[in-house]
Amino acid sequence: MIRLRAQNANQFLDLAQQAGFKIRKMSKMLGLSQRQLQRETQQHFGLRPLHWMKRQRLTAAGSLLKKRRSIKTVSDQLGFKRLSHFSREFKLFHGLTPTQFLARSRRPAARRSAVGV
Repeated sequence: MIRLRAQNANQFLDLAQQAGFKIRKMSKMLGLSQRQLQRETQQHFGLRPLHWMKRQRLTAAGSLLKKRRSIKTVSDQLGFKRLSHFSREFKLFHGLTPTQFLARSRRPAARRSAVGV
């Protein structure tokens, strides 16, 4: 059985991305049952695989949007089947819609500080 360690957390994220953030596919890639994967992620990250992957996807979404990627491209890249689902999950996680997030991140730094953002 694979043991998740801090030094391979990034490898775990890469694997999750390769698996399209699908638990069943990821467990097969690791040679683990879904239950074993659940125990491993719970032990290492303190979260179930679904919650850990969701957090990773939405954190990555913010970074990708800041790199001036389109909302649709980011949604597709992170494996969301519907743009509306991506937007809803993004807003729950970041407190802003992807469009609002983009607008704020594209504002010049001087203006952001003057507005207090």
